[in-house]
Amino acid sequence: MKKLLISLLKVVVTLGLLAWLLTSIDLSRLGAVLAEASPLGLTLLIALCFGNKCLAAYRWHWLLRCNGTRPPFRDVLRWSLVGGAVSAALPFGAAGTEVARVATAARERWRIGRLASAAVLDRLIGIITLALIVLLGTRLSPVPVPGIHLLAIAVIAAAGLAIVAVARRWDTPFIAMLPRRLRRPLLKPLDNVHAAISAFRRKRWALAYAFFITVGFQLVRVCGAYVGCLALGIDVPFGFIVATFPLVMFANMLPISLNGIGVREMSLTYALSIAGIGAEQAIALGLTLSALNLLANLPGVVLLLRPTPKSRRARRQPQPLRNAARRAARSARTRLADSAARSTASPGQAGQQPNDR
Repeated sequence: MKKLLISLLKVVVTLGLLAWLLTSIDLSRLGAVLAEASPLGLTLLIALCFGNKCLAAYRWHWLLRCNGTRPPFRDVLRWSLVGGAVSAALPFGAAGTEVARVATAARERWRIGRLASAAVLDRLIGIITLALIVLLGTRLSPVPVPGIHLLAIAVIAAAGLAIVAVARRWDTPFIAMLPRRLRRPLLKPLDNVHAAISAFRRKRWALAYAFFITVGFQLVRVCGAYVGCLALGIDVPFGFIVATFPLVMFANMLPISLNGIGVREMSLTYALSIAGIGAEQAIALGLTLSALNLLANLPGVVLLLRPTPKSRRARRQPQPLRNAARRAARSARTRLADSAARSTASPGQAGQQPNDR
């Protein structure tokens, strides 16, 4: 019942934000901006959206390999696409993608602790790189954005502290404060996550490579926003987009609306107003990005509706599970053969010792 109320509240917030934004602008001008969009620019933006999903899947695949989980990349890409589709369809917020792809992989008998640790580390590295890109954008932007340095530094410090807290198990006292019925289901998954993230401390070069992959991933997202501006005829410097669009993505992570709709448009309206861009153009950009992001999730919907064959699920078992299954099957065959030999042998032959011919 509580989850249903939260979902309904998110629906109300989304519709309320959209209604407030649309009633405060000239709808005819908004329609004119959308009608004059460049088809070539929109096509390039769709390609960037889908390519970015592939890059995000490669980043998670690399982190999974670093903590000892080695699924094929095609499976990791499928989990990421399905997770994006589920997150877009349900009111899970920004963390819905991580939860959905971890749940999809766990259904195929991969270890959930390692999956979750890679997903958590993936999200925290993404937050740090976004804040670093904001600092880079302040050097490139010809339009000053007040207070943006302090915000970026605060985000970097918070995300770094979260990584250290999970690795050092600083969350244990807080877990102990929870009621027993809430604490017991969390203990084993958190132990797995702690152990897996602590293992990354011995692979700093792998984390550095994941960091550079994430920088490229976030820059592609920023370039996608700039391509959207060009497609809609919005004249804004690239450096200003580098400085402000990560802030829009931070606001989009807040779990207060459906898939960030409404929050994205409102934050874009505020950010672009600093550069003198009208609200109609900012809302048109937000609606375009939302629509094309949903369009890029269509492959995930197709993969979600397609059933996974049992034979493929069996092949995706981790190596220890496959080895244990083979040993159990071999032992069962041996016992069956011995039982059949004893049942067919006569009493005299059973006690007879082998002789020379």
